[in-house]
Amino acid sequence: MVEDDPLIALDLKATLEHAGVVVLGPAGRLEDAMLLAEKSLPAAAVLDVRLQVGTSLPLAEWLAERDIPFLFQTSDTTLIDAAYSAAPVLRKPFRPQQLIAALAALLAKER
Repeated sequence: MVEDDPLIALDLKATLEHAGVVVLGPAGRLEDAMLLAEKSLPAAAVLDVRLQVGTSLPLAEWLAERDIPFLFQTSDTTLIDAAYSAAPVLRKPFRPQQLIAALAALLAKER
């Protein structure tokens, strides 16, 4: 999970763990997220697009190259490259149930 706001990151992590998801991270920086992903390939990823420094788009590319599904959670969809237009997007703010449903749909689609 990539989220640069510490409070949002903790909330998202708690939401996902409560739903039974094993969470890698959260990571607030692209470099940290890349290290986590390389160390333990995730089944799927939740990416905040805009980070304090840069974006998570390089990680999205890395995940796509490995056929690892991901979704974006953001308030600014203008940063999402056309190459990732098929990726699901949760617009901030969203409810915890929306995140769980979007992640479940993403994983179900990959089966």
